[in-house]
Amino acid sequence: MVLKSIKTVSFDFIPPEDLKRQYKVFGNFYSLEQEGRSNGYRNDLHIIAKDYFDVHGLKQPIKLLVIMMNPGESAPLSSSNRIPHFTREMVTMREHCLDPIPTKPDRTQYQVMRMMNGLEIEHSRVINISDIRDTQSGSLAVDLESLNSDLHSLFSVDRQLELQIIYSSLADDAFIFLAWGRDIIDCEPFKQLAERCFSSLPKDKVVLGIPGEDYLKFKHPLSRGIGGNPREWLREAENCFNEYFTNLS
Repeated sequence: MVLKSIKTVSFDFIPPEDLKRQYKVFGNFYSLEQEGRSNGYRNDLHIIAKDYFDVHGLKQPIKLLVIMMNPGESAPLSSSNRIPHFTREMVTMREHCLDPIPTKPDRTQYQVMRMMNGLEIEHSRVINISDIRDTQSGSLAVDLESLNSDLHSLFSVDRQLELQIIYSSLADDAFIFLAWGRDIIDCEPFKQLAERCFSSLPKDKVVLGIPGEDYLKFKHPLSRGIGGNPREWLREAENCFNEYFTNLS
C-alpha cells in the first residue's frame, strides 16, 4: 500500500494476545565491558507481520520508524542468545550490530503494532534516544546525569554511521513518529541527545508525533499522569496521521 494514498486511519485497541499471533519482534541486544548494568542495552528493534517475515525476512525498506526514550521491558526470548560484552571501541566500529534475535514484546511495542495495523504497514523499526534498558524514566535520568559518555545513544557523534544506516533503510514514503516522552526532557543530557535526534531527521521524510508544550516533548505511548491512558495515546496518534492525510488532499 502507498501510504500517501490513505484518506483516514483508525488505530484500534487490539488485545495483546491477538497482536502476538500477528507479529514477530526481533531486537539487537548488547552489553558493555566495565559498565555493570545487569539489563544491558538494545540498539535496534524490528516489528514485522509474521506472514510478511516468512516471505521477506527483515531486509525490505521500512515504512514506519518510531523513536522513543529507551528500551524497557522487552528482552531476548532466550538468555543464551544474549550478545556478549563489547568494548566501547567495538561499539564505535559497529561490531555490536549483529543480526537481530527473537524478542519478547512489551506494552509499548503493542502500541506500535496497533499503529501498524491501522496503517496497514507490515514492517516497522524502533530506535531510542538511549540504548540503556530501564523500565523507569526517573532512574534513567539519574543514570544519564552520572555518565561521562554518550556512547549509549545512537545520536552520539561517534555513532553517526550506525544511525545513517538505519535512516537509509527507510522507504521513500516512510513515516517517522517521535514518542520519547515529555518529562524526561527536563534531564539535560537527554535533552541534548533529543536535540541531536531532531536535527538528524531526514528532510525527505514525514515526521509526526503527539506534541507537548516544548518542541522537543512528544507524548510516550505509555505516558503516566493526566492523559496517560494508552487508548488515549492511540486516539491522539490516529489524529496526527489523519490530520496529515487531510492536508494532503
